[in-house]
Amino acid sequence: MLDKIGKIQGQHLQDLHDWCENHRYLLKPTISRYAKERKELWIRRYCDLKKQPRITEGFRDERLEALGDRVLPDFDIGLLLLYQQGVKINLHRDHTVFSSTAVSINLGQATFLMAEMVQKGEKLQPQYYHLTDGEVIRFNCKILHGIQAVNKERWCIVFWHLKDKFRNTITKNNYQQNLVLFQD
Repeated sequence: MLDKIGKIQGQHLQDLHDWCENHRYLLKPTISRYAKERKELWIRRYCDLKKQPRITEGFRDERLEALGDRVLPDFDIGLLLLYQQGVKINLHRDHTVFSSTAVSINLGQATFLMAEMVQKGEKLQPQYYHLTDGEVIRFNCKILHGIQAVNKERWCIVFWHLKDKFRNTITKNNYQQNLVLFQD
């Protein structure tokens, strides 16, 4: 259900933590109804997650996009996420615009849950996966999944491919977060 496909360590991990901290000011309140109080920044493209989704340009950063392409080649869309202490995301399936494979880079500690659907009337029996700082995981985002409330602040970067039928629906815009005025 969940594959641990790598781990970022040492100076690379510290650089990624620093990058996240340096871009904290770009985060917006989440548009997800499953993760109240989470903060986010859409990478490469933005999706409004509505029933008839609108996909536009998102925040662009060469280093972050190169990382995304390394862990999920030719990814279409990503999310930088900040879970502050006590924040969680309830069991959910990712939006229909995304294909089934998601790759996530965990920065901090978290407990990831996955639960297969059960027969009507049966209780869900989620599996629990402890994620450590720097772990890179791949999972089927169409299976119910979530994150338990975190004890300490946690960052996460998730990358997806869009389903083919949504790739040609990207609207050009002047997304305000496209421009990085200061680079490190």
